[in-house]
Amino acid sequence: NSKRKDSCHLGKPIGDDCILTISDVAEIFDICPANASTLMKGTKKAIIYGKRIYMLEKSLLAWLHEVEGRLC
Repeated sequence: NSKRKDSCHLGKPIGDDCILTISDVAEIFDICPANASTLMKGTKKAIIYGKRIYMLEKSLLAWLHEVEGRLC
């Protein structure tokens, strides 16, 4: 699955997707980690495991499509 690893610029490959951390989301949106954490939780698509927050890249993209045009 090395081809998938190459397509994950951020995050770690998991199946046919990438799993993103707070740091990854902060980098994508150019925001601080605290705001990235809030954004991830606000999508209601975050995966919370212990004290860590993750999100699948596909879930983040789906959420962006859902809110597209509503954030203006």
